[in-house]
Amino acid sequence: MVLGLRSVTPPPSSSTEVIPTDKVELGFKDLDAAILVGSMPRKEGMERKDLLKANVAIFKTQGAALEKYAKKSVRVTVPLRVYDSACFRPLPQSSSSLAD
Repeated sequence: MVLGLRSVTPPPSSSTEVIPTDKVELGFKDLDAAILVGSMPRKEGMERKDLLKANVAIFKTQGAALEKYAKKSVRVTVPLRVYDSACFRPLPQSSSSLAD
């Protein structure tokens, strides 16, 4: 993901930085835009409900980090399949960031 993002040419007047990290206070600090791709692969013997439960926890953490560290004007994108519901967990965690 990081390599893909770094290969995109940003608009001429923008400053873009990709910071790969597992520390939310660093990764979400003063964000203007976020692409939430956090998820885990299904492990052997795992049912879909188990996978969704794990992914909800990831997105809930990301939503809380958006609320605490990102700019209030942050724009968020969650690339996903339409039937995955885990992405909706950040919404209640970062309601002021996503007000509009």
